[in-house]
Amino acid sequence: MNSAGYGVAFDGTYIWTTNVVGTVTRLTLDGTNAGVFSVGLTPFGLAFDGANIWVANSAGQNATKLRASDGAVLATVNVGAGPYGVVFDGTYVWITTGNYVAQVRPSDGAILHSFNTPGVSAGIAFDGANLWVAEFDAKNITKM
Repeated sequence: MNSAGYGVAFDGTYIWTTNVVGTVTRLTLDGTNAGVFSVGLTPFGLAFDGANIWVANSAGQNATKLRASDGAVLATVNVGAGPYGVVFDGTYVWITTGNYVAQVRPSDGAILHSFNTPGVSAGIAFDGANLWVAEFDAKNITKM
């Protein structure tokens, strides 16, 4: 598999990886290519919401929602400058972008809230109760 990218996610069946050329690749567990799908500019982070793959397109200022079963684009959500990290908490998709984290409703891609971070947000994780956000410039990890 040749893929130069930043993000990787597992949907229970496939491994998904970003490609810097504006696509994501879906792989079987033995590494066989199971599809390449177009997303936005410079895809970075990936997350699985139980049915769909969410891709943060860092140069596109948006996130792409793909149906995991066939890679169809279901939505493109404008989230602002430099989206990098994506995580699903069981209810919402969270996307880091600039100096904030956007809370996105998975069903329709609506941004419900934006939460400021001290620095430029990058990576994000969910521990079952809290969100943890890594920041580029502030060299902080913020618990939300």
